[in-house]
Amino acid sequence: MRHALAVAAKAPRPGTVKTRLLSLLSAEEATELYRCFMKDTIESMESVSAAQVVVSYTPEGDESYFDGILSNGHPLLAQRGEGFGDKLFNALDDLLRDGFDTAAIMNADSPTLPRRYLAECFEELARPGDRVVLGPATDGGYYLIGIKQPHRRLFEDITWSTSSVLAETLDRAAELGLEVKLLPEWYDVDGVAEFERLKREIREGPEDREARADSRFQAGAHTRRFILSRWPRAAAGR
Repeated sequence: MRHALAVAAKAPRPGTVKTRLLSLLSAEEATELYRCFMKDTIESMESVSAAQVVVSYTPEGDESYFDGILSNGHPLLAQRGEGFGDKLFNALDDLLRDGFDTAAIMNADSPTLPRRYLAECFEELARPGDRVVLGPATDGGYYLIGIKQPHRRLFEDITWSTSSVLAETLDRAAELGLEVKLLPEWYDVDGVAEFERLKREIREGPEDREARADSRFQAGAHTRRFILSRWPRAAAGR
C-alpha cells in the first residue's frame, strides 16, 4: 500500500505564526520556535518509513519561507479552500487522487508527539475496511486525522478551533457508519499554558505516563535546543 503523511503548516513569516506566544517571545523568536516545531515534526514524520512526507502549506507564494526546513526534497502542496475544514479535506483528497491508498494530515504544533503514534496510525489504516484514525488533542480537537476514502462529511458542520472539534468529528463518522480508531491523546502548543508544559517536559520528561515509559520517546531536538538556549534547565520551569 502507498501511504501519505502530510503536515498542515503556515509559512514561517514573522508576525504570523505562534502569535499567542508574543507575550513571552518576540516575533522573531516565535518564528524561530515555529521553524523548530516544523523541523522536529518533519523528522518524526520521516520515521514512518512506509509513508511519503508532504507539506500542506499556506499561503501560496511563500514557498521560500520553508528554505532550510525541508532538507529531503519533500513536496509542497498548496492548501485549497476557504475554511479550515475545506483545506484539510482538499489536502487529503488530493493525495488520495494522486494514487495513495491512505492519507493522514497532522499539525505542526506537537513537537514532542511520540513517533509511535504516527506508525500506529498507518498500521490501523492498512487494515481491511474503511475507517478513520484520529489523534485526540487535550484541547478537544485532534492533532491528526487519517482516512482511506475521501469523506467530505467528516469536515462539514465542525466548529473549528473549539473544544468540540473531536466530538463533532466523531458524530460525522457515526453518520457515515465509519469505524473510528483513536490514537493516544497528546497536546498542541498554541498558547502560554501549553508552552509552559513544553518547557517542563523538555526539562523533566513527558507528563504522560505512557510516553514516559516509552523508551522511543524523544523530545524534538530542534525545539529542545531553542528552549534550553533561553531557559536553561535550572530555570526552564519558570
